[in-house]
Amino acid sequence: MVDGSIRDGKIWIHYDGMEDGITDELVAAGVPKDRIVLAFHHTGYAIA
Repeated sequence: MVDGSIRDGKIWIHYDGMEDGITDELVAAGVPKDRIVLAFHHTGYAIA
């Protein structure tokens, strides 16, 4: 299961329960890495 949204021209991944991860599939499909936001990766810092 994957939960995501598109905001401001970027793909925000809120939850990625896939074994291999959806991000690799998105990059393989031609989505630039700077357009993918891993919103579930909490670092304690603010995000832009």
